[in-house]
Amino acid sequence: MHQNGDQNVCEYDQMVPSGMPNSDWLLGDTPLFLTPPAFSRMDTMQSYLYRKEASDEYDTAPHNIIGRTRRRRSGHAVFVSFEVPDTPRAPREIALQLLSLKFLSEKHLEKIHKLFEERPVWSKNALRYLTRFTNDQLKYLLPAVAYYFVTGPWRVMWVRFGYDPRTQPEARMYQTLDYRLRAKGGLRTKVKAKRSYCDYLLPYKSTPSCKPKMAVIGTGEDVPEFPDSGDDKGHLEQNMYIFRPGMMPPSRQMFYQYCDVLVPEIQDMLEKLPEPQSQCHEKLGWMPPRFDDRCREILNAEILKSFHTELSGGTISTEMMVADDSP
Repeated sequence: MHQNGDQNVCEYDQMVPSGMPNSDWLLGDTPLFLTPPAFSRMDTMQSYLYRKEASDEYDTAPHNIIGRTRRRRSGHAVFVSFEVPDTPRAPREIALQLLSLKFLSEKHLEKIHKLFEERPVWSKNALRYLTRFTNDQLKYLLPAVAYYFVTGPWRVMWVRFGYDPRTQPEARMYQTLDYRLRAKGGLRTKVKAKRSYCDYLLPYKSTPSCKPKMAVIGTGEDVPEFPDSGDDKGHLEQNMYIFRPGMMPPSRQMFYQYCDVLVPEIQDMLEKLPEPQSQCHEKLGWMPPRFDDRCREILNAEILKSFHTELSGGTISTEMMVADDSP
């Protein structure tokens, strides 16, 4: 349906042929009406503010380049790879300006600053647990105090501005331990996947996830700045960044820091580490070869021990447990 002068004209008969057209159809004018590439899945109106895409002054790529994947939504954070010669010493000015625009006070920033003074390298999960800030708040607070490693021994970690762990051998305690749960029988029922395909399904019709959210600005200290963010559902547990004997990891892949793996055998290994090499390795960092493999074996043994303990306690059905040497 479109408007032609003062009348509404239905385009259905033109889009859906009712019979076999004759040769005269080729001589007529083509109507300048194009159907949309995709129709809405919503039954109700949704408010959407169309706006022009802002150009990033730090983006040096030509505007005529078509990317095969979408551009990273950095939120003005500084992403660093292991190969860069120098690490950043200060945040971007726009990252500091966004704090006031997102109603984040100096109290929020001081709390993050204090943690990075105590320890120069943190994981985002650890900061979420210690500060109780939401993902929305940390999205703007972290780029103001730290940069993000995307590769190397400290990948997926936030590092304080001005601190280069590649030149500090004592920074090996903060290196990333990429642990992935082995496929043992019954363990999948106790440890959930980090992500599910259901999280990526497009909203359909008038489901609650499609409804617009209302932003609320609080005036008191007890009122959260993002009351309806939906990121921190449930209670945050310490096992989201720390591992102790008897704990079960919350997901099948975890990015621990060696200082947060509080297993006596691993902590004893960390205390007895040999002298570091003269140069930081791209994959090993300041650790000796196969040190991470040994830590993963210890974690696997601890998790299986906890699993067998719960199994013997009757909390898990014996039909779900198979031999450890099964594929």
